[in-house]
Amino acid sequence: LWGAYNKFPARLAAVRDAMLAVPPVKEQKTFDQIMLAKHLWPFMQGDLMEHDSYHCEIYPGSLPFPTQRREWRYCGWGPYKASKRTIVFKKQCPMACRPKDHPDWTWC
Repeated sequence: LWGAYNKFPARLAAVRDAMLAVPPVKEQKTFDQIMLAKHLWPFMQGDLMEHDSYHCEIYPGSLPFPTQRREWRYCGWGPYKASKRTIVFKKQCPMACRPKDHPDWTWC
């Protein structure tokens, strides 16, 4: 989960327009992630806040989630992601990605 401060609305509007100009590929489940990586990430990189409970060592500067995950719920979860829920339910977050004041949170 990440967010960024939009200091340059006109430039970001151009990024949005470039992403919307690409016709979606229905068979490609990660189309949204590809568009974000190609268009938005280069623009926002280095000027954002990111929370990551599993890949914090891959993405330096990311922060642990401030709340503990309950059961199988996670940010981005939806009823159409039932197969992902099974994976998340079984995976504990690494010690390095837990909040410093909550190393006991195995589900974060």
